[in-house]
Amino acid sequence: MLLTRKLIILACILLLASPSFARADQVTTLQMNYVDDGHRLKLSVKAGGAVDLYAYDLKLSFDADNWKLIHSSSDIQGFSVPSKIEGNLLRFAHTQIGSAPGKNGDVRLASFVFERIADGVSTFELREAKLVNSKIDSKHYTPNLIFSVKKATNPLPLLTDMKGHWAESLVREAAILGIVNGYADGTFRPKQQVTRAEFAVMLMRALNIAAVETPVADKTFADGNVIPTWAKGYAVAGQRAGLLQGYGDGTFRPWRNISRIELAELTVRSLDTAYKSTPATTMNDYDAIPIWGQAAANAAVASGLMKGKGSHMFEPNSYTSRAEAVTVVMRLLRIHLQYEEG
Repeated sequence: MLLTRKLIILACILLLASPSFARADQVTTLQMNYVDDGHRLKLSVKAGGAVDLYAYDLKLSFDADNWKLIHSSSDIQGFSVPSKIEGNLLRFAHTQIGSAPGKNGDVRLASFVFERIADGVSTFELREAKLVNSKIDSKHYTPNLIFSVKKATNPLPLLTDMKGHWAESLVREAAILGIVNGYADGTFRPKQQVTRAEFAVMLMRALNIAAVETPVADKTFADGNVIPTWAKGYAVAGQRAGLLQGYGDGTFRPWRNISRIELAELTVRSLDTAYKSTPATTMNDYDAIPIWGQAAANAAVASGLMKGKGSHMFEPNSYTSRAEAVTVVMRLLRIHLQYEEG
């Protein structure tokens, strides 16, 4: 029933919108960027100078003989209609829900990940776009943005230390999706323990929750002045979405390594409520799991997000490696994709 209502809302917004925006929207420009590693290509569509952007409908073309769409998502919170492909034409629509304010400024609209299935020069084109504001007024664009690819031109991080690693495929997939990056020296450092700041960024990117602009004096967290700039906007966005919380003293503690029970607590908050009432896990060290984290541990195990270590132990206070964190995030992403498609 909820899905039906969302589809009706989106149909009303995109099909009944009147074809006129405020004059200020005349400066809106559409942009298309991509990263290609020769095997997978991530394409992003952005709106520059947007004014009160509430919903959109995009139409792209691509060489379906050479590429297969494997993932599409919006960087704006709300509801997306699953991508529709007819021949070489791809259509993707998204809307915010309820009284959410329209987006202003430079806004990343959507991301698409394609997998190469055949060799040859390929062309991608953004043919049409309909942008809708919160008053249900719309404007139609025919940007005709085109680019061609033959081989990788904007290579992804090398991740030189991932070859043969048990998490190699997941880490490389996460890199394609823009969820993780390597270090400046081309490494990923999979065994290195992941910090709360690093995991906050991974989690928000996987859930398509964009970083928010935060002033220097932002007081969302008591230690906001020590949260690195590359993570602060994501940490604040996560807190506003109800997914990230600070400690009792209001601090976020970005450089603290994240424990397995903290990781479970953060990831299951985005799951469907059905997972949050699962019976106790059968882990041999269940009594060692703090009371505040037992429900999260139950849900993490029941949903398949996390598995036991060693002799069927949860090890709630053990720290998490970067490879382990990416594995959990990618499992979470698959759960959400199954929910959206179902």
